[in-house]
Parts: sequence; structure tokens; C-alpha cells
Amino acid sequence: QAEDGIRDKLVTGVQTCGSSDLADIFEDGDSDTRTGRLSVSDVDGGPELVAQRDVPGRYGAFSVSSTGIWTYHADAAALQALSELSLVEERFTVGTPDGSGHTVTIRLHGVNDPAIFTGDLDINLIEGSTPGTLSGLVAVNDVDGPSALVPLNAVPGHFGTFSLSASGGWIYDINPDAVRPLNVGVDGEDGFALEAADGTWTGITFRIAGTNDPAWISGAQVTLQESDAPLSAGGVLGIRDPDGSERFVPQDGVQQRYGRFFLTADGVWQYLADEAFDEIPSGGALTEVIEVRADDGTIGTVTVT
Repeated sequence: QAEDGIRDKLVTGVQTCGSSDLADIFEDGDSDTRTGRLSVSDVDGGPELVAQRDVPGRYGAFSVSSTGIWTYHADAAALQALSELSLVEERFTVGTPDGSGHTVTIRLHGVNDPAIFTGDLDINLIEGSTPGTLSGLVAVNDVDGPSALVPLNAVPGHFGTFSLSASGGWIYDINPDAVRPLNVGVDGEDGFALEAADGTWTGITFRIAGTNDPAWISGAQVTLQESDAPLSAGGVLGIRDPDGSERFVPQDGVQQRYGRFFLTADGVWQYLADEAFDEIPSGGALTEVIEVRADDGTIGTVTVT
């Protein structure tokens, strides 16, 4: 008992892990627990502190013993809601039996938790079997920020354009002229970067399997008149192939029914009849239909009458 009859207590801190009455915890840091020790100076003697056990805070729980040892356990799941550079404080009052008090402060520091992307992020297509416009949805989940995406509007790729809404709906418009040169075994790929509101990135990829587009062959039809000498004819075949070499499979004197046929890779052809065919009666005719083939397998014909 002091001379003035008043119980005098002074609570002070003794550092054991960081400051005695102040501690910092970082989201995703090395530890979610902090401890310290408070001491009580009491000129009248008696008990030191009122013990507390698992006092709930917003982000964790606080305990203190009668001897002044305190512990704060942060809830790791609750800390995930803290955003980058955010700072919040938890304060807990430690008291003595006579009503004196002291505050322990826990400072909680947030970091950015990368957003998580799910949905249609890897799309496989087949040339000629896919609609000209595709659509899909990408979902984003961010535990410490807005679950939104940075919009994109008609971003050009190699084979089409890509658009994206903030809510994750996307549209891919295929450019048929860009896709047409793809061939069997020659695939195309378009990739676009997606950004969440917190700056997290991911990508969406469109893979387009090429198919053969048949070549266009002009063909030829010629009519020869019977004479006393062997008959012949020739010319140049046209070819257009959007995804091939625009060349022919050569033929070198391939025997046909009534003559031999020659064809170069560039389309120059010649037909040499086996004879003059003097026996053809007036008004009669013989017809020879000769098959030609482009490099991609497309078939055309040369007709000689």
C-alpha cells in the first residue's frame, strides 16, 4: 500500500520479438504469429495482469498471460483479403486487476494475391470447319481486388481479331483470307494477352489446323481435224491453289488410248497422236480425255477430239 492509499501499477513492454507492444505481420510472410512480453511495475505488489485467451480480432486472435507474455495468431485466410500496400491495425487492451491498461498494436500489411484465370483459354480449330466468329468466357477470381479484366477491342492477330469484355466474354473473328493458305500439316496459331484488374497476366491461344483447299485447274478442250499426217496439240494449263505450290505432277509421254501425253510442272502440255486416223468416217470422231493432277491431288482434264 502506498502512502497515499492508491494502488499504483505501470505496464511497460519488454522486447522479445519485435517491439514489446507493437508487431508487424505481412501477408504471405515468414510467420503469422508474433509474441512479446509486457512487464508491470506495482509499488503495492499483488497480481500483475489479467490473463486473456484467444480474444478474437478481425484478422486473428490475441492471448496474454498474467505474467505479461502475449501472442497474436493471424488468420492466414483472412489476411488474403488484404490488397497490395494496404495497412490495417488490430489493437488489444491488456489490463491489471486494479483497472490500469496498456494497448498492444498489431500492424497487418497486405500484398497482392495474383488473380486466378479459368475458362476457355486454349482453343483448337480446324480450317473450313469452324464458324467465322467464335465466342467464349474467361473467369477471373481475385481474393483481394476486383475480379475484372482489362477490356480489349478488335486486337489484330495473324489469323483474326480478338475482343474481350471486363466481365470475361470474348469474341474471336477469323479472317478467312489469312486462314486459307494453311494446309495439311501447316497449322496456325494466334495468341492474345489477358490482364486482370490487379495486373496479373495470362494468355489465350487459338490453334488452327490447316486443311487442303482444292486447286483450281483451267483444263483444256481441243479439236483436231483428221489429216494424212500424225496429229498433235498443245497449250498451257492454268492453276490456282490458295494453300499449295500451284504446280502439276509432270507426265512424260504417258501413253493414252490414241496417243502420248506430255505435261511439265508449270502446266505446259503436248499431245501426240499415234497416227493420222484416216479411217475415221465423215462425221465421226474419237475423243481422248486425259487426267492431269495438281501437287495437292486436285484433278483436272485435257480433252482432245
